[in-house]
Amino acid sequence: MQIPDSLASVAMETMSEFEVLDMSKHDSHYAAGLMSPLNAVAASTQPPPFLKRQVQKTGSQHVIGNIGEGIGMASLIHLSGIRMMEVTRVRRQKQRQQPVAQRTPDFVVALSDPASGPERMRQLVTRGSSRPAAVAAKLKSFPSRFPVEAKAASDTMGSARWNGLWQLVEYWHSLHEVAPNDPALGYGVLLLTRKVSSAAREVDIHVLAPQDPVSFAASLNGPLKHAGGSKASFMMQFPAAATGGVFVEG
Repeated sequence: MQIPDSLASVAMETMSEFEVLDMSKHDSHYAAGLMSPLNAVAASTQPPPFLKRQVQKTGSQHVIGNIGEGIGMASLIHLSGIRMMEVTRVRRQKQRQQPVAQRTPDFVVALSDPASGPERMRQLVTRGSSRPAAVAAKLKSFPSRFPVEAKAASDTMGSARWNGLWQLVEYWHSLHEVAPNDPALGYGVLLLTRKVSSAAREVDIHVLAPQDPVSFAASLNGPLKHAGGSKASFMMQFPAAATGGVFVEG
């Protein structure tokens, strides 16, 4: 589905964590996939044999992240009908009163209409899923406030999916510390934008909801069993994932 350029540009400019001027120029330049050459050096200037001379600039991970976050959030907003004013960029508090996460997701969505969560998710899967009826049937409820983590890569995602998922886990764990009966535990969205350094970007939107909210909340008791963002750490925290799944995911 084609995301409006104007929406993607606004999302990249206003939702970026970093102060980067004119993200649209970065976007166009990275989409072309043509990086600038480095300065020319004399033929006699050679590095030691265990090194290789770099002749071309590489993409900045911060810029790739900003572009990917903007495209991912623009996709979510466009497909779900969530309004930009309902999305808050968040960061970890330096002076913490509670034992909260070391890492946090990029955004928290707080819908103006508290009852509109299920409708927003149904619209998202209806417009963006290859099996909308099956996914929508499983998302019978969805909270009005939920976290969104956005990951981006110049080519393939690698382990970014598990890293992003673990950031959501840390958010839910922190929420459980301050509100153990919060009905929003286990609900969230993970955005994965691939191939940022090309014209044909790909966005995967994962909508997460707990299979069993009570059991999921119980799995968050006490400290997290692992401090990493890998598949192994996720399986250690949620053993049910190896046998039957923890989330309804669409």
